[in-house]
Amino acid sequence: TPLGLTDRQEKIEVTGHVMESVKPTLAQPMAVRQALANWVPITMRLTNLDLIYSTNYHGRSLELFYQRVKNARHSILLAEVLLDDNSHDASTNTATENGKETKPTPTVIGMYASQAWRISNQVYGDGECFLFRASPNARCWKWRPEPEDKGSNSLEDFAQDAILHQFMVSRENFISMGGNPDGSCGLRLDEDLTTGESSAAVGFGNEPLHGVGRGSVFSIGLLEVYGLVRQIDGKSV
Repeated sequence: TPLGLTDRQEKIEVTGHVMESVKPTLAQPMAVRQALANWVPITMRLTNLDLIYSTNYHGRSLELFYQRVKNARHSILLAEVLLDDNSHDASTNTATENGKETKPTPTVIGMYASQAWRISNQVYGDGECFLFRASPNARCWKWRPEPEDKGSNSLEDFAQDAILHQFMVSRENFISMGGNPDGSCGLRLDEDLTTGESSAAVGFGNEPLHGVGRGSVFSIGLLEVYGLVRQIDGKSV
C-alpha cells in the first residue's frame, strides 16, 4: 500500500492578499509513494506524507528549510534534478508514443532522515537513514556497514568508523548524508538549495543518485520535504 498524502490545507499569501493552497508535487505520483512505503521502516508504513517545506511556496534557502522542518522527527526529502540535455545514462528514460519522443521522466532523488534536521556540529541520525532515487527506475540504498574488525584500534580505523557512521550532517551552509574519506557525500545540498552533489558513499553502497556517468554536481529544481504523520489521527511520528 502506498503512503498517503494528508489533506491538510496550508494556505500562504502569494501576491497581495491572494491566498494559495500549498500542494504536493514530487510525491504526488502513486509509484513514488509506493516505493517509499516499501523502503521506510516498518513502523512508518501506516503513515501519510505531510508537505512541510516546498521551494515553490516557502522560498529557497537552507535557513528556511531548517525553520520549516525543525519539528519533523522523521522526514523524507525529495529533490528534482535538472539534467543537462546532452547527458545520457541507464537511469534516464525518454518515452516514445506513436513514433514521437515524449517528455522524459523527471529525475527525483532524496533521503530519509531518522531525526529532525537541525544545525549541529555533531553527526546524528542512525542506521535507519537511507538514500534513494524515486524516479526513474526507483531504487533505495540503505545503510549496510561492513563487519567490524575487532582486532584493530588505530587512529585510521577510528577515522574510517567515523566516516562509516556519517548519517546526517547539517551546518549553516549545507546538509548531507553519507560520507567518504575524500569529503564527497552520498547526497549533499548547498545553502541556497540550488546545487547538489552525489557520489557513492561508504556504508550505503549507493551509485550517484542522479545517475552513473555524470559529474557528481547537479542543479536542483523543485525541492520538497515531507513529515510523516499517523493515518489514524494525523499526529507526527
